[in-house]
Amino acid sequence: MYSCKDTENAVIREIPFQDRKITEIVLDNIPVEVREFKLSGLFPDFQIIPLETKPECVIGNTKISFSKDFIFVGTQNFPGASKLYRFNKNGSFINEYGKEGRGPGEHEGYLPSQVIPFERDSLLLVNWQGNDDNSQYFSFNGFFKGEVILPMELLSEIYNWSEKEWFSFGNCAGKPEFQRDSCKLVFFNDQGKILKTIPRLKYPNTRTDDFTPYGGLNSIYRFNNRWKIYIPGVDTIFRLEDKNLIPTEILIRGKNGMPYNSIIAPEELIGKFDLKILAETDNNLIIQKHIIKSVEANQYKPGKWSVRIFPEYQLIIIDKKTSKATYAKLTDDIFQFLSDEFLKFRLEWTDNHRVIISVQAMDYLKAIKESKSLNSPTKETMIHRDKLKGITENSNPIILTFTLNDRIRIN
Repeated sequence: MYSCKDTENAVIREIPFQDRKITEIVLDNIPVEVREFKLSGLFPDFQIIPLETKPECVIGNTKISFSKDFIFVGTQNFPGASKLYRFNKNGSFINEYGKEGRGPGEHEGYLPSQVIPFERDSLLLVNWQGNDDNSQYFSFNGFFKGEVILPMELLSEIYNWSEKEWFSFGNCAGKPEFQRDSCKLVFFNDQGKILKTIPRLKYPNTRTDDFTPYGGLNSIYRFNNRWKIYIPGVDTIFRLEDKNLIPTEILIRGKNGMPYNSIIAPEELIGKFDLKILAETDNNLIIQKHIIKSVEANQYKPGKWSVRIFPEYQLIIIDKKTSKATYAKLTDDIFQFLSDEFLKFRLEWTDNHRVIISVQAMDYLKAIKESKSLNSPTKETMIHRDKLKGITENSNPIILTFTLNDRIRIN
């Protein structure tokens, strides 16, 4: 439950909604000053895991997932299909999943976009990004077990609803081109049979070839053992219950919020922002703000646009108990080599309040060298770094994992 005062300048306040009250979050009321937060203050518990380096598990870019006892690491393998490996919780290599091709258990994706372990059944679900095929099941030991058939083209990541039932996002922004562009969510079974769709309600003017922002940053996370969802173009955070979307918070983004489902010149996007919900606890809501700094746009045929946006990232921490919020800058007081820019771009938030950072060996060695010229590491920092003494330029990445504090106080 939020504790809030219904005042004009409050960041959080409760407003009437249907037959109940709902929380309103007014982003323009967050003070513009940026507060500095040490990593140790946000994340009291952390682990350092250097991944074992072997010829059979050479890793570049990474996609990381954890189960209770294992680490699953996906990597690009250009120009071939991507690779997916399993390590134990200490970083020792165990086995690989899938192989390149078009047959059962094979794929042509360039990176595992989603890896979901099901520990009770010792199964792993893998969605290969850049691959038009269905998601694949493997046993933890690496044997192909089957597929989850996707009911629509170009669905995003899929999420487990119940045994052999799944759901995925549609799209609530931009002009509709595919079936998925007409629904918020779609529920389906392993065989691809649609069980329910939640329709999209708002669309831009489709009778013009002019530009309208497309897509956005869908957010999905677990809070109190239930799925919560934020869909760009709707400006509402929902709780997913009985295959229905129950509004829980409304985001008031103000005049600079991304104008989804509106016609706008691409250059007018500069200064607009989008949001991604990173995590929620009983005490805090963590949001990432993406502010567009520059845009490259081209109308390559009537009504069809290619657009590249270049954002700046800001972190917002909301204290649900005090109804206050702040923009936050993270500083590395634990390892003393993670730069400010690294902490802006490279933190991967999971739905169980764990944050993961994957550090390439060459980046680590370069950062250590540069940090020596800037300051003297503390005794505690040297203890942490001693665990990485054997790292060379040819080593596999280092995985840093952090557990979010139960309460981040904003006074």
